[in-house]
Amino acid sequence: ESDAADELASADLECGWYGCDGATSEWVDAELWKPHPPTEDCPICIVPLPLPGEDAWFLSCCGKMICRACDEEHLRAHNMTNEKRDKKELPPLQMTCAFCRAPCCWTNEEDVKCLEKRMERGDSESISTLAEYYLHGECGLEKDQAKSWELSNKAAELGSSDAIAKVGWCYAFGENGISRNVKKGRALLQTAVKKGSADARYSLALLERNSGYPTLYIKHLRLAAAAGHNLSVKELWKAFHKDKLSKRQLEESLRAHQTACDQMSTVERKRFLSWREAKDGTDELTKRHYIDYYSGKINAAVLKKALAEK
Repeated sequence: ESDAADELASADLECGWYGCDGATSEWVDAELWKPHPPTEDCPICIVPLPLPGEDAWFLSCCGKMICRACDEEHLRAHNMTNEKRDKKELPPLQMTCAFCRAPCCWTNEEDVKCLEKRMERGDSESISTLAEYYLHGECGLEKDQAKSWELSNKAAELGSSDAIAKVGWCYAFGENGISRNVKKGRALLQTAVKKGSADARYSLALLERNSGYPTLYIKHLRLAAAAGHNLSVKELWKAFHKDKLSKRQLEESLRAHQTACDQMSTVERKRFLSWREAKDGTDELTKRHYIDYYSGKINAAVLKKALAEK
């Protein structure tokens, strides 16, 4: 209670209770300060998904979000099955979606076609994904900021928290050719936060930092970190080194962050993260062991033993 009183007093001193820019109204919005609920479960391993952008994978065929580890394990099982069929001189099986078992989209054209079909049905996440493709010129599409902005707004109108956060970011910081409108950006980011977006809370923290409200900045960062948001932890460390939060506050946030990460962790996800780190490293032998595992040539026990003996 004393911490809450101190925060309210700090906010009052910083900018007054009824600031015309809408920042201080955040303090009287109880819904905005609720802890983030756990992410939805991966439909395959039934463990809370990693945060969007952090090893969660959108399936364009069925519109499901799964963890990258489950997708890689499905690919491994497929490789093992085809290796056995090859020994029996049987034709290989076609790769299918890890969730719905529909044939995989192997080309950019197929992927975009699946997303466009789902877009016609009003699927906000498919629209948001297409918006990202147009923004960066990915998946065979030409870079088109205007088209990306149109799709992002459409996805936001349909309720995608990810899209609302992205539109809010563009307004708040004047990104992607959009004229800056801090008031509108803040309102959209607040809406996305209430829908559970930790990314939006991180963006809102940066906005309040730039607007001169350090108390709001730290409070948003701490709540985002407690949801498992990695960038918020890095920002908290920067704030700590600038004496913007105490050692006790930092330690509490780090423990909360670790708890959230533990809830989103599985053996398969840890293995996938280790494999990704190995791919970026220079240890060729470690890479070879992981390649053998994910291609289905060795099992988990052999991989663990090989890594221990290295």
